[in-house]
Amino acid sequence: MMQGVGSTALLAPPADPNDPLFLQLQAAYTWLKKPNGSLSVRLLHDGSERSRHARAVHNYNQGIENAIVRFRETWGGFQHFELEEGLDLLLGDYCMSRSNPGHTENVSFQAMCERLSPGGHQQLVRRPAFTVIRGFFHAFIALYSIPLAHTEPYEGPRRDLELARVSLAELESLSHEPVGVLKEHRQEVVELEEICTEHLNALNGDRTADLALLKETRSAFEQPHLPPGHPHFGKPIGQLHLEGLPLDQQDEAVNQARQMLFEACKEHATSHTLPRAGPLIQELLGVLQDPKLFAPLQRRKQCIQDLSEVTALYSGNVEAEHAVVYLEAVRAVLEGAASAVRFAEMPEERQLRRVKHCEDILKRVRAYQAGYTQLPDANVVAGYFAQALPEFRPAGHWGHVVPTLPANDLFQRQFSLARLGTLQRRSSNGGRVSVCFPRARGSRW
Repeated sequence: MMQGVGSTALLAPPADPNDPLFLQLQAAYTWLKKPNGSLSVRLLHDGSERSRHARAVHNYNQGIENAIVRFRETWGGFQHFELEEGLDLLLGDYCMSRSNPGHTENVSFQAMCERLSPGGHQQLVRRPAFTVIRGFFHAFIALYSIPLAHTEPYEGPRRDLELARVSLAELESLSHEPVGVLKEHRQEVVELEEICTEHLNALNGDRTADLALLKETRSAFEQPHLPPGHPHFGKPIGQLHLEGLPLDQQDEAVNQARQMLFEACKEHATSHTLPRAGPLIQELLGVLQDPKLFAPLQRRKQCIQDLSEVTALYSGNVEAEHAVVYLEAVRAVLEGAASAVRFAEMPEERQLRRVKHCEDILKRVRAYQAGYTQLPDANVVAGYFAQALPEFRPAGHWGHVVPTLPANDLFQRQFSLARLGTLQRRSSNGGRVSVCFPRARGSRW
């Protein structure tokens, strides 16, 4: 960066008004402006307090305009990667400031110069790609952490409610309007308010799910740290991957990820909506140009999901209590950081086999439940998961829960839907008992 922001800055060439990076920086600054006459200010009863707030908002917004002008005038005095970092800082400030306005206090031109060159020391090298993209993940999470508000516009129900309220207000202003008509319109407003609340709760539910997905992806990117003894111990897998890419590919990944964050901020600033996280994450992982990095993490996640769904089917079943404890212990092992590394280091064919086995267990448990209106024996299901995920068995003695099932027969005969009945035989009194647990009461597999 140029040395200082005084006389030297005046010698720097200005920005091209059509420079895409300058236009993005200008837009990010604009989104950080505070609205004049906001609701919080109008609700203040004290006129002098309203005036003070209005002046503060005006001064803040004027500072943003001044910063845009100063950046335009001194554009050529910055290195390109410094300007990119400046945009990243502003996008991060936007995401953070949606729930904490204090994050917008350091966006003046002077403050930005200090943030780009702490202590006045010029940056000589650009930030590592891993550092930049990790910052983008944190910004996305901050943006998706904001719950929707009733004041935010959305299609359909909100518009209908506003129209109904306007109609009701007009009717109430007419003294000759029959009471029955007013009552009918008031009831319509109440019903639309309930619909809007349900709609808003659904949107917030989507936002919560999106936030959880983003956090999981960030965790996959930043963790696990490789275990002691590994030649790259202490480095996240995402960092190892990015450092192994050619510099031009690293730059391209960073640029595309930055563009995605910019577009998400733009959508939120202009329409108060956000894209669903699922497609966004898929695009982001594609940007990172590494099917081998995240594919194992996604496969492990699928195993965890299938295991969790089976466990949930048995939750609350007293007879399945011990099996549920075992399945939860398996899930805890599988979710651990060390297991992420172990899963990633397995040959791809074995990873796919683990995913297929877990998927088949879930499908067949559901099919059995649909066909017999009851669940299979939980202990036998636990035994099949023990076979499906042999690398992730929990420590301890589980012989009283997990039966020893025929080796190499997991998905050939015994676990075929057509042969579910062959794992059972009739007892002397006509009841069904398990071949794995002959004394078990009410075995259903």
